[in-house]
Amino acid sequence: MMFSNLPPWHPSDHPAPRAKAKEITRENVLEHLNSTHAWNSHYYINGDFVIVDLRPAEKIFQRGRIDLSEVVPASPRLYDSMPQFYAWLKGRGFKTVIFYTGSSGLKAKIVAGWLADIIIEDNNTVMESCVMIGGIHGWVAAGGKYMDWMIEFDERFWEKQPEPEPEPEPEAKEDGGRGKRKCQCICM
Repeated sequence: MMFSNLPPWHPSDHPAPRAKAKEITRENVLEHLNSTHAWNSHYYINGDFVIVDLRPAEKIFQRGRIDLSEVVPASPRLYDSMPQFYAWLKGRGFKTVIFYTGSSGLKAKIVAGWLADIIIEDNNTVMESCVMIGGIHGWVAAGGKYMDWMIEFDERFWEKQPEPEPEPEPEAKEDGGRGKRKCQCICM
């Protein structure tokens, strides 16, 4: 699942999530990756988990990403497409959905929270929505065995770039619900 050319968004463009997504350490993410026995065309045969990179496509291709992660850049249409994204995840039997951004700050927490809202609304007791603590910056900074799972990585770019500024807290919109919104699906 690869999306590109989607406009950037700001978290305050949509309601704040009601649920808080679970935080997961990079060590736990690495354990998930190392326990994967085989995969086929980006999807794990065991269907246990999926990693979702929410950064803009240009950042991913400049800086690299965790191998096997799905590229779903956060965009204005992502909120409206969350029910379809959830259906896609559920249909493939994923139990753990792990989101990350550069630092896994506000955007990752909001998107993971939106998915957590849907999981709760569906009374799904099997799937969980998680945010990887520290994001890709923490992953790269850890080096060693973490770098074995990086693809499209350009070391020269990372040497020149400072850590990202923390994302500002958004102002939540009052309309909070999904029922009155018209879906603008993005090719799930």
